Amino acid sequence: MTRPSPSAPVLALDVGGTNLKLALVSAEGEVLARDALPYDDQRDLGTMLEGLAKTARRVEEAGGARAVALGVATPGYARPSDGVLISGTHNVPLLAGVPLARLLEERLHLPTVMLNDGTAAALGEAQHGAGRGLARFAVLALGTGVGGGIVVGGKPVLGEGRVPPELGAMVLDDSAPPFRTLEDFCSASGFRRAYEQKGGAAETQVEEIFRRAAAGEDRAEAALSAACRRLAQACGILVNALNLQACILSGGVAASGEALRSRVEAALPDFCWPFLLPRASILLAGRPADAGLVGTAVAAREGLTG
Repeated sequence: MTRPSPSAPVLALDVGGTNLKLALVSAEGEVLARDALPYDDQRDLGTMLEGLAKTARRVEEAGGARAVALGVATPGYARPSDGVLISGTHNVPLLAGVPLARLLEERLHLPTVMLNDGTAAALGEAQHGAGRGLARFAVLALGTGVGGGIVVGGKPVLGEGRVPPELGAMVLDDSAPPFRTLEDFCSASGFRRAYEQKGGAAETQVEEIFRRAAAGEDRAEAALSAACRRLAQACGILVNALNLQACILSGGVAASGEALRSRVEAALPDFCWPFLLPRASILLAGRPADAGLVGTAVAAREGLTG
């Protein structure tokens, strides 16, 4: 039997609580075609699998090539043997206890690799984004929640059984229970909560808070300063512990770009060992929209080679 070429395109699936994103990705990290299914439209597991299979074929047709493997990025941790999500199903309840990798292999007839979505984002940045040329960095993905991954020596840091780190669970304030984590402070809802605490309207969208701060609104500036200071605290902890060259900001919150990055950078000296500070950078993701998909494709391609 002919071994599939690792240079051929692969399919990448990013499982989110809002959308199931599919892409056909080249060996060079180029997204050749993409599509998405709204997660809320999936009535049951069978409907979801059927929809994914149809979407996969549609993406292959649009990209002009058949895939030779499938990579799947999910929240939490999936058991490597069959893709059962051991944790992280609160936003994707249809996948609780489901051997997703095995079911997708049966539907699509493709070798399937699963990994954590934060690890996927870190892989994508390492090979095709802001992490290229860096040996030691972290990606902090700021969105509905906070995830991310750590790369050391060009490889993602994983525990026994390929368990990923959970960066969003870092406790940054233990002054009163329940202790508050990086996710509490720096997810999209964390930024909105900070704005409300400074006297702003509840549920104001993050991009609007940044817009109001740029227009000179004091409440918005105070909220962003507070949230970005917590993000700098987390970055400082990671740099101090791992001697990182960079913390890369990704996810929907990072769409604010330099307005976010510069505030985090300005607060970093308060949390970083002075000897390491000049050696560490706060960077924006090079692939903010598709690092997870590209990293998932990297993992699928690596699965072909061993």
